[in-house]
Amino acid sequence: MKNNCFFKTDAGIKDTLLSPNHIATCMVYNENKKTGFVTANTPATLRIFIKNDGTDTLYSTKIKWKIDQNTHIDSIVWYGHMRPNDSVAYTLTNSLLIPEGQHNLTVWSEMITDDTIDWNYDNDTTFFYIISTAGPMHGDYAIGGTVAGISQNKTFSKFEDAFNMLVGCGVNGPVRFKVKASNATFYNTPLKFPKYSCISGLSATNNITFIKSDTINVRFSMDTLPTGYQAIFDLSSAKYINFVGFNVQPVKNQDAVLFDANSSNISFKQFNFVKTILPDSVATVYGKIMNIGSANNISIDSCLFNVNANAHIYIKGLSPVNENKNISITNSTFNVMTDYSGSNNNEGLNNMTNNCIYAEYTKNLVISKNNFISTLPDNISVLINQVKYNVLVQNSDSVKVNRNRFYTKGTSAIIFSAVNNSIFANNKISVENNTESSSSNYCYGLNMISGQNNIIAYNNIYTKSMTRANKKSIGLVLGSLGSTTLNNKVKNNIIVSDGYGYSVTLNPSVINTNQSFNISNNSYFKQIASEDPLFSSDVYGAITNTATWIMKSLDTNSIYDQNPMFLSWDNLHTFNTFVCQKGITIIGITDDYNGHNRPTTIKPCIGAEEFAPPTSNIYVTKVGLLSGNYSQVDNIDTYTACDFGQDSVFIQFKDISANTIPANTMKLYYSVNNTVSPAVTFTDSIYPDTLYTIVFPTTHNFAATNHNTIYNLRGWSSLVADTVNLNDTISAKN
Repeated sequence: MKNNCFFKTDAGIKDTLLSPNHIATCMVYNENKKTGFVTANTPATLRIFIKNDGTDTLYSTKIKWKIDQNTHIDSIVWYGHMRPNDSVAYTLTNSLLIPEGQHNLTVWSEMITDDTIDWNYDNDTTFFYIISTAGPMHGDYAIGGTVAGISQNKTFSKFEDAFNMLVGCGVNGPVRFKVKASNATFYNTPLKFPKYSCISGLSATNNITFIKSDTINVRFSMDTLPTGYQAIFDLSSAKYINFVGFNVQPVKNQDAVLFDANSSNISFKQFNFVKTILPDSVATVYGKIMNIGSANNISIDSCLFNVNANAHIYIKGLSPVNENKNISITNSTFNVMTDYSGSNNNEGLNNMTNNCIYAEYTKNLVISKNNFISTLPDNISVLINQVKYNVLVQNSDSVKVNRNRFYTKGTSAIIFSAVNNSIFANNKISVENNTESSSSNYCYGLNMISGQNNIIAYNNIYTKSMTRANKKSIGLVLGSLGSTTLNNKVKNNIIVSDGYGYSVTLNPSVINTNQSFNISNNSYFKQIASEDPLFSSDVYGAITNTATWIMKSLDTNSIYDQNPMFLSWDNLHTFNTFVCQKGITIIGITDDYNGHNRPTTIKPCIGAEEFAPPTSNIYVTKVGLLSGNYSQVDNIDTYTACDFGQDSVFIQFKDISANTIPANTMKLYYSVNNTVSPAVTFTDSIYPDTLYTIVFPTTHNFAATNHNTIYNLRGWSSLVADTVNLNDTISAKN
């Protein structure tokens, strides 16, 4: 019986254009084609391997080849004596001229006589990918389509083609790839970027940039990762690469961008991560969006993290003595959302991001000018299995977290442990504990567990919890039982506690608190009272009043009774000038939240913003009646009585500027249900930080007839020199 798997005559084409040795381990193959390199427009030698896959001796075969889709075909006849299964290297030509760029070489065999038939066509033809270079790369190139100003021979259809050119040619100047994108197209193949050792000439100066070619960001989107790929962008062992203008849709349970210990000097700008659109009932969680790990010198600027993940950015050096260094995260937005749809509360919320930024064993980490937004939905019954933080740093050194804005509901802002020689300054931190889980669940503004030689300064922190007592919010935690805290400075912060919880919890590890925490020149305020005081301590027991706090904390020159009058709990901007020039100069912090310089010749402001006080600033603190029963209802001063008639109205106010306001320059008014009283001119000088009360000479009839009547009372000041109007008006009810 004849075996149809064997053929008498079978000439096969096997290989051509041997590449330099280093390229073999670096090459990104293009559609499984073998790749070779030639010098553009210079005679090149075309060698092939012919193999006899037949059962008879092969004596001759015709070899043909062509470049790209040209109609021109070259050919040559091989004569020889080749036994079955032998192969021979054969030079087709020494004068192959290939223009600069990327080309496809096709080589095939034909029998030269009609009486000899090659019945097996499978091995007759082979394809080779040729990179023809005029020298090392530099300047502008294009990927993905035609880009204005870039010639076709410098245009690559795919990223892999560009990688091949980089590996084969090297670089001798900065290289920029303009990547074509449109609203209708996206790239659906993950990328393994060439290793630094594979691109000759690559350096900090001769770097590589991948940038969008127009105003539309380059989009990467895929449902799964193929076998052999660990991330959408694999930058293991890559260096000196920049990205500008990319949108990436992560793959579920996978990392989006991956580095290793040999990765360094890589930057990302306008690099955005957006979640997959799934049905409402499906909760989605991703791996580590940027798995920096132990890489060094990584810059992330103006990026968007709009997905749920194990971590948005994961940083972890190799060990406490082998830290990674110089990671910079700036001007970016981190959204901690849930996949909550109303149909499966626990699933959606348990898949929310654990940490926007997780950092461990790192040095010289900078987290600056970012927005962290966490919005756990209100009024839902969920069980969150752990406290979730926007920024978690531990076992690290020389960290700088400054000029960030945190707006969090149901999650906490910052926690750090075993962090030394670091600065946490000029941040605006708004935290609301709105969780409704059955167990105790605290939320924190800034939670310092342990560390040495750190500075916590110039922060605006507002934490509130208005519902259940075991859902407290704590603005600032200083230390933890059993943890070491030494030589930390806590100065020039504004900390507001609203409702349940505390401004500060103090747990020094040294009996003399000053050795753990040097505390001074802060402002603490309770916005809406609860049974919780401003301060607490696990070490000292209950701290129920300011005097006990001062005795235990050794706090000096701080303020306890001034409302900073933020625009709202989540907008911590204040014009209230009582904080001006009340701080203390701190070496190492020279700017404020807005980048303005802190003063060096006078005292700085307390809080995140430095501003010059106006020459005059009247703060109207109270408006009310001299009669009736006083109470607060929904945070509004309320006066009640059964026998109101013609009653007198009073206003309390103070000057919170640094200057005396001259007599006869300020007027006061009140209105009842929008009916305005005659103005009263204050005839005395008004001295700074002194409380004044004026009773209006004209009374108002607040009598009720046969049913209850509510009168809306409003009082305000008018002073031309007072340019801060936020605190000029106050209301009450009668």
